Amino acid sequence: MTDQPFPDHLRMPPTPILETRRLILRPPRESGIPATQRRFPQWDVVRYLHGEIPWPYPADGAAQHWTRMSGEIERREKSHWAITLRGGDDELIGLISLWADDGESRDQRGFWLDPAFWGQGLMTEAADRVVDYALVELRWPHLWLNNAEANLASHRIKEKQGAAIVERTPRRYVYGEGVKVTWLLTQAAWRKHRGLAGEGSAIAVGDVGDAAVQGLAAGGGDDVAGVFHAALGLMDLLGLCLGRLGRGLRALRVGHDRLSVGFARKHGTTQPPCQPWPAVVAGCCEDAARQQRAVRGRFRRRLTSEIKNINFNINKIDMTDRCPSRNPATGRN
Repeated sequence: MTDQPFPDHLRMPPTPILETRRLILRPPRESGIPATQRRFPQWDVVRYLHGEIPWPYPADGAAQHWTRMSGEIERREKSHWAITLRGGDDELIGLISLWADDGESRDQRGFWLDPAFWGQGLMTEAADRVVDYALVELRWPHLWLNNAEANLASHRIKEKQGAAIVERTPRRYVYGEGVKVTWLLTQAAWRKHRGLAGEGSAIAVGDVGDAAVQGLAAGGGDDVAGVFHAALGLMDLLGLCLGRLGRGLRALRVGHDRLSVGFARKHGTTQPPCQPWPAVVAGCCEDAARQQRAVRGRFRRRLTSEIKNINFNINKIDMTDRCPSRNPATGRN
């Protein structure tokens, strides 16, 4: 019996280099086998991975994995990225992978990170960039994701990205029998989470938020709820602009880096002619956008509470006006 040919509609585009403020995600290299063999076979890394992972990990496990992974990249069955630190020695500290939806497995992404780099938000940063690539750049409608229910760190990453739990099913992991949690992250949910405008428009009203429409149409100052919604809408708009500015500067930085590398090769120098300053500005804008979203959440909760109190007091006053006061001497109206 021969294997079925890989469907053409599931083939990935050539694996690009993806960058974030602190990371460079690049295709893995054969020279990374020793780093993988050193960093991967740790119990904290492997225990929540699927049961097909050999454990104890063999001495040539990384080499076998490289052979399989490089074949998948060459045949464009999957995209794999080595996670490396920007400004570091280019050695991989983890791996993240992506593949198309085959309509059956409900699984499209996998990753691991050396525990020495946990607790810094690096895995979330890498996962966010790959989701951006899949749902924004490739325009996939959704991503199927899953993790062991006991893997709380992976669970939190998916929650923060806006994914929704679809089902829980039994599955065997390296640590033993467990429960697989399956998530669905839609393009619409991701765009809302990231504050991205709708496809084909510079700034879509739906992505700025119906708060702006309701508030600005409500007439403003004479209506407490109108002011509240208008303020939320303006905060949405600010976050959207900051996010777009950050992404634009990130693209400018990538172009700058490529020009610098070309300059260095042409003139035989080892250093680029100037520093990639847009990366700093892009990072500041993205940080500001994240802080804006956090402030907006606190602002919404506080004002919602205040409006409820105001409405409650107004209702009490209204009921008092409708009911005649009682005679304190007789107890009658």
